[in-house]
Parts: sequence; C-alpha cells; structure tokens
Amino acid sequence: MTINEELIDRYLSGELSGEALADFEEKLKGDEELRLEVETQKAAIAGVQQAGFELDKEEMNSWENANQSSEAPEPTVAKPAPKSNISLYLKIAAGVSVLGVASWFLFLRSPSPQELYAQFYQPLPNYVAPVERTIDNEFVGPLQKGLEHYEAGNLDLAIAVFENSLSQNPEQADMFMYLGLTYQKLGDHTTAIEHLQKSVELETQFIMAAKWHLSLSLMYCEKPGHLALLKELQSDTTSFAQKATQLLAEIED
Repeated sequence: MTINEELIDRYLSGELSGEALADFEEKLKGDEELRLEVETQKAAIAGVQQAGFELDKEEMNSWENANQSSEAPEPTVAKPAPKSNISLYLKIAAGVSVLGVASWFLFLRSPSPQELYAQFYQPLPNYVAPVERTIDNEFVGPLQKGLEHYEAGNLDLAIAVFENSLSQNPEQADMFMYLGLTYQKLGDHTTAIEHLQKSVELETQFIMAAKWHLSLSLMYCEKPGHLALLKELQSDTTSFAQKATQLLAEIED
C-alpha cells in the first residue's frame, strides 16, 4: 500500500485527527489528483454499500492474509487489532463498483465543444444556386460551378473557383458563405470563421445560415462570440432558431 493509499484509508475511516487531519486536508486543496482519488473512493464505497455489500472484519482479515506474499515468516510481534481497511474493501468490491463509478462520472461530465459540434453540425446543401448542367458548362456561372464541386466533394476545386471569383468581386455574400462552409467541411475552422464572418458582415439573405455555421466553428475553436450568435438566431423564423435553442440548452445544461 502506498503512503497516499494509507492516508486515504485513514482519512475515510475517520482515523486522522489533529495535526495529521489538518495536514491531509491542506494537501487535498492543492493536489487535484489526490482529491479525485478520494472522491472516487468515496463514490465507490457509497455505491457498494447501496448495493447491499457487507463484510465483517474477520472476513476482510482472512482475504488480506490469503493475498499476502509467501515470504519467510518474521518473528511474531503483538499488534493491535486491525481497523477497517478501506483499500481492501474497495478491492473486493471493485468488480461491482468500478462500472457504476465510471458511469456516474460520465453522466456528470458536460459534453466538450467539439462533441457538441459533431452532434449539431450538418453540411449546408446548395440552396443558393441550383446547378444547371449544360453539355459544355459554357453558361454556368462561377457560383454554380463552385457549388457543383462543393456538392460533388471536390472541395479543393470549389475553393479555387470561389476564391477566384471573390478576387474579382469581394461583395458576394453567398460566395463567402460557401467558401467558409467548404473550409468547415475540411475541418479548417480558423479559415472558415474568417470567410463566414465576411458573409455575415455583408448582411444579405444568407445571414442566418452564415451565423449558424459561424457559431459552430467559433464553438469548436472555443472562441468567444458563439453564444451571442446563437441568441440572435433564436429570434429567427427559420429552422435555425430551433437548432440554436437546442444547442444553447445543451451548453447551459
């Protein structure tokens, strides 16, 4: 048994007092790992007791003796009767309690921003300019051409088309939005944020879709601003209002 285990045993058994108790509690304040170990053992003991496990002292001592290594016997020395051994109690009940404790921690843990992103992210389909395919694509404009690559999963080609068009006319909110969405698909959230913000700033009919996807990338990167965007979306009349409300509920839960 390590020094920490022995101290935890004595602490949970109520055997520490005075200066020893004060020292241990002071150590708990500054040692996150020790504090977590104490809380885990507390929860495990409570779970085992709730399940109805009871071990008397003689049974615990027999288990302890049976698991001791078979070394040469030392001279017999009179020792005080052993007190309750918390570590042994936990070892006996480990098969039952560990799963329950793990489930308890998982239940209490809030989902990470990246987990919430995976839960709520859905690629935005092309609803801006339905692709009109011609025999040689002669009359297809740059937006349609870029969206055709976007829909087909040719993301590098889509980026090239969008960026080329924006270099000639930087006032295209739809181009900025789908350029940001393409980078979002690629997992480059920093670049996605940059282009989605430009789309939002242009304040066109695409602003709600751009705000929703911007809020997702900001949340993924753990950058400020996503909560304000989600609250703005709640007043919208489209499906983004419901999505924003659901995501805010998850974040604030």
